[in-house]
Amino acid sequence: MADPEDVKRGIDVATGFIAYRMRSEFEVKRRLKRAQLNDEDIATVIAQMKNMRLIDDQAFAGAYARDYMLGKKR
Repeated sequence: MADPEDVKRGIDVATGFIAYRMRSEFEVKRRLKRAQLNDEDIATVIAQMKNMRLIDDQAFAGAYARDYMLGKKR
Protein backbone atom coordinates (compact mmCIF):
# COMPACT_ATOMS: atom_id res chain seq x y z
CA MET A 1 0.00 0.00 0.00
CA ALA A 2 1.30 3.43 -0.93
CA ASP A 3 2.43 5.64 1.94
CA PRO A 4 0.26 8.82 1.92
CA GLU A 5 3.12 11.01 3.14
CA ASP A 6 5.47 9.74 0.42
CA VAL A 7 2.75 10.19 -2.20
CA LYS A 8 2.22 13.81 -1.08
CA ARG A 9 5.99 14.40 -1.18
CA GLY A 10 6.10 12.78 -4.63
CA ILE A 11 3.33 15.04 -5.94
CA ASP A 12 5.20 18.06 -4.57
CA VAL A 13 8.44 16.92 -6.26
CA ALA A 14 6.70 16.17 -9.57
CA THR A 15 4.71 19.41 -9.56
CA GLY A 16 7.88 21.41 -8.98
CA PHE A 17 9.58 19.46 -11.78
CA ILE A 18 6.86 20.25 -14.33
CA ALA A 19 6.27 23.82 -13.13
CA TYR A 20 8.21 25.55 -15.87
CA ARG A 21 8.13 23.00 -18.70
CA MET A 22 5.92 20.11 -19.78
CA ARG A 23 7.48 16.72 -19.05
CA SER A 24 6.86 13.16 -20.21
CA GLU A 25 5.72 10.42 -17.86
CA PHE A 26 9.16 8.81 -18.21
CA GLU A 27 10.93 12.00 -17.13
CA VAL A 28 8.66 12.41 -14.09
CA LYS A 29 9.17 8.76 -13.08
CA ARG A 30 12.93 9.16 -13.36
CA ARG A 31 12.81 12.30 -11.19
CA LEU A 32 10.67 10.53 -8.58
CA LYS A 33 13.15 7.63 -8.46
CA ARG A 34 15.92 10.16 -7.81
CA ALA A 35 13.79 11.46 -4.93
CA GLN A 36 13.95 7.88 -3.56
CA LEU A 37 10.27 7.00 -3.80
CA ASN A 38 9.42 3.32 -4.14
CA ASP A 39 7.70 1.93 -7.25
CA GLU A 40 4.26 1.72 -5.63
CA ASP A 41 4.37 5.37 -4.50
CA ILE A 42 5.61 6.42 -7.94
CA ALA A 43 2.72 4.59 -9.63
CA THR A 44 0.23 6.30 -7.30
CA VAL A 45 1.75 9.74 -7.94
CA ILE A 46 1.72 9.20 -11.72
CA ALA A 47 -1.90 8.01 -11.64
CA GLN A 48 -3.00 11.02 -9.59
CA MET A 49 -1.13 13.45 -11.81
CA LYS A 50 -2.65 11.90 -14.94
CA ASN A 51 -6.07 12.18 -13.34
CA MET A 52 -5.39 15.89 -12.71
CA ARG A 53 -4.19 16.15 -16.33
CA LEU A 54 -0.75 17.35 -15.25
CA ILE A 55 0.95 14.53 -17.18
CA ASP A 56 -0.16 13.81 -20.74
CA ASP A 57 2.36 12.10 -23.02
CA GLN A 58 0.28 12.72 -26.13
CA ALA A 59 0.13 16.47 -25.48
CA PHE A 60 3.84 16.41 -24.58
CA ALA A 61 4.73 14.74 -27.89
CA GLY A 62 2.64 17.22 -29.87
CA ALA A 63 4.21 20.20 -28.12
CA TYR A 64 7.70 18.75 -28.55
CA ALA A 65 7.18 18.18 -32.29
CA ARG A 66 5.67 21.63 -32.77
CA ASP A 67 8.51 23.34 -30.89
CA TYR A 68 11.07 21.33 -32.84
CA MET A 69 9.56 22.33 -36.18
CA LEU A 70 9.26 25.97 -35.19
CA GLY A 71 12.87 25.95 -34.01
CA LYS A 72 14.11 24.46 -37.30
CA LYS A 73 12.62 27.33 -39.30
CA ARG A 74 14.81 29.88 -37.56
